Amino acid sequence: MMFRVAFRVTGPLNDDNQPHATKVLMVIAVGITGHWRLLLCYCLTDGTNAELHNTLLRTVISKLWQSGCCAVSVTMDGLAANYKTFECLGSSLNPDNIASVFPHTACSYTRTAAIFDACHMMKLARNCLNEYQILVVPGLGEVKWEHIRQLHYVQTKEGLTLANKLTKSHTEFKTQKMKVRLAVQVISDSTATAIEYPRKSSVPQFTDSVATELFLCKLDRLFDILNCRSVSAKNYKSPTNARNVGESISFLKETQQFLLSLEDTNGKRIVFTKRRMFVLGLCVTINSVIWLMEQLLLNSGINGVRLSYFLSYRLSQDNIEILFHVIRRRGGWCNNQTADSFTLLSEQYCVILGLFRQPAAIVSLIFCCLMIVQLTMMIMTFSLKLL
Repeated sequence: MMFRVAFRVTGPLNDDNQPHATKVLMVIAVGITGHWRLLLCYCLTDGTNAELHNTLLRTVISKLWQSGCCAVSVTMDGLAANYKTFECLGSSLNPDNIASVFPHTACSYTRTAAIFDACHMMKLARNCLNEYQILVVPGLGEVKWEHIRQLHYVQTKEGLTLANKLTKSHTEFKTQKMKVRLAVQVISDSTATAIEYPRKSSVPQFTDSVATELFLCKLDRLFDILNCRSVSAKNYKSPTNARNVGESISFLKETQQFLLSLEDTNGKRIVFTKRRMFVLGLCVTINSVIWLMEQLLLNSGINGVRLSYFLSYRLSQDNIEILFHVIRRRGGWCNNQTADSFTLLSEQYCVILGLFRQPAAIVSLIFCCLMIVQLTMMIMTFSLKLL
């Protein structure tokens, strides 16, 4: 039996006063135990809010349960509406009392984890450091954007690089904010190591760079754990299993406390400033990933499924980006989709895929909002994404 749900919110079709649909809300499921992703539903609308997201997600999670699948996580990016959506679903995002796992909408004895996309959180971390210029690590020192800028300046002046990928695009990224590559190559272990070398060589601009190095190293390793995609990967990118799960959980808890302790130059914790989302999003995700590791690797499993290893990439928004790529390809690589063409292409995708229901399956959900126009409008990721 094929499982597919599709519905639209357009209002009465015979009323000229009804607004045209300008956005598409999409939910896809990604198999935790298998290599598949499936479009579950889409909703044509002219606007979104937390109430609509909450209703849509509760319906989809319930439909999945009726079809024999258990949604173990929901992934979104860091927009304010998504933050409110998780609260509506039952999560507590209070920095001093984070409860990222909320009750399953259709089953009283299981729960669902809230996830904020790691790639988006890394971009927000880079943006925060660039805007504030200085973040304070209590008892250690200051994390400075100037260290990264000076490193690029010194490398450009000398014509050599200290085994990192810093370029002008990395330090002057304002016109390319959406590129994940530029963010993760700045917040990386290679950049931290490159900054460490001139500090140990007593270069004046880098004498106080210890806090910057620690900040970059911790976020780099955290991103590796939250974005693990290969069974054969080594070191920090290796999959979490019963042998290393204790070490991974210990590091995640330590990093969570480190992030919550970060302050601005006025002594105010970053988690209570306007740029709090990267800290809060990463801490919520850490809580959820720890819960998933414990349930799927150490305890009896979820919905009868227990894993020998855990690949956190299954929780990433990359899965929905790949789906967008497939839909564009079926439309002749056209980036200017109409509501009708999007409907046709998405339904063709579901028919050709022909995925059948499997018993005792567990999946992660991705929820996304796309832009669409009545006639010609570029499709782009716009609001929220759940995994």
